[in-house]
Amino acid sequence: MMCWLDQTNGVADVSIVIKVKEGADGLWNVYRDIDPVVTQLSLGSAIRTARGLGRATHDNTGMAVLVVMICPIGVTLLARYAKPAIQHNAVAA
Repeated sequence: MMCWLDQTNGVADVSIVIKVKEGADGLWNVYRDIDPVVTQLSLGSAIRTARGLGRATHDNTGMAVLVVMICPIGVTLLARYAKPAIQHNAVAA
């Protein structure tokens, strides 16, 4: 897991990171943290796969999930599945 700065409230949030990264063969690979999940995809297929994996992981674990594309010029955020908001119930006196 990776620590990611939550820009909404400024606290560190532990998140699962799904990455899309180009391989040496020019095709694209999808990783969950550092583990390869799917390899040798076109860019479009890799992005769709990564977003689907991110959504499924979030739905199954309830954890925050980031989906990013890593390329030579930087990192692009493709999707962010946040933890559900904490609900505060008002108690009537």
